[in-house]
Amino acid sequence: AKRSLMPGGGGRRVSRPVPWWWPRVVLAGCAMAKFASSLGTAESKKVMLFGVSGGTGPRAVQGLLEGGWEPSSVHIVSRNPSSRTCLNLRESGCRIVEADLEDSASTARAIERVRPTFVYVHGTGGDTRELDTREVERAATLAAALAASPGIECLAYNSAAAERGHGVARIDQKRACEVAFREAGLPLCALRANLFMEELWKDYTRPAIVAKRRFTFSVPADKPLYLTCVKDMGRLAAEVFARPDLRREVLDVASDVRTPQQMADAFGADFKRDRLFFWLSKLVAPELHQIIKFYINTDLHIDVQRLRTDYGPGVLTSFDDFLQDTRWFDLDRTYDSLSTDVLVPLAR
Repeated sequence: AKRSLMPGGGGRRVSRPVPWWWPRVVLAGCAMAKFASSLGTAESKKVMLFGVSGGTGPRAVQGLLEGGWEPSSVHIVSRNPSSRTCLNLRESGCRIVEADLEDSASTARAIERVRPTFVYVHGTGGDTRELDTREVERAATLAAALAASPGIECLAYNSAAAERGHGVARIDQKRACEVAFREAGLPLCALRANLFMEELWKDYTRPAIVAKRRFTFSVPADKPLYLTCVKDMGRLAAEVFARPDLRREVLDVASDVRTPQQMADAFGADFKRDRLFFWLSKLVAPELHQIIKFYINTDLHIDVQRLRTDYGPGVLTSFDDFLQDTRWFDLDRTYDSLSTDVLVPLAR
């Protein structure tokens, strides 16, 4: 009678030589399984963006795409999906999702439909001269909707860098938005910027610099200013999404540091400190006066070189590169050009 070769059958196992091709089959199978797993993971990860469909927001989108995200995985929320900016974003391959942060139900539906892994919030308030007092309320609405969505690994929020006692209401609101996200239990990474380079493109600043070669500013000529390119906010978000070791609850960010005199030199313009406007703004534009006073008195320090080391080349934009990238000296371009044409080269 033949002995059983099954375990416990009392028989002796017969050893047979392994075919020469078997290890290769096993290795190939493991490699294919690993590839399929990574592909499925990459395709399942989505990023949802809020507050990027107006103003300079599309530049943050461009930074995110340059950081390695495929447009088809980028979902942009807008209450006006037929706007020119949204059409440009859609032509670039991004997904447009209609929702309004004033409407909690539409916000919740949009998040439920996308089920994002990562979230970038460029802002919940309008880019207006007057303080948008509903900014924190919208952030709380968004936080509640996001908290109900499982699987969010990181929320990057465009906040503001400042020391305590800064005295700026706009910065206070940004910090209150941070609190809303934290209290909702969301994994927050607050990217705190100080002064966006794109602000220099606004109508009350750039025309005189370009046409008259005169840079008038209320801040002293030798005061260091920490400048951030909006595109770098998207790049930094892409980095913190990809690298958990770089995630911080709070990260002060800047792309470059320049004094007003150094900025004037880059413009090829003369610099003049405008003390009169500083005092007039106290009467006619008190919120702007707060901001100017903050830039004059702040002792904030951001280690730009350390940021460049941590995040590597190609993430942070120097001031000179910003001027070249935005075609600063092209008189036919305006502030609106930054949002309407920035994504055209990325169209696929």
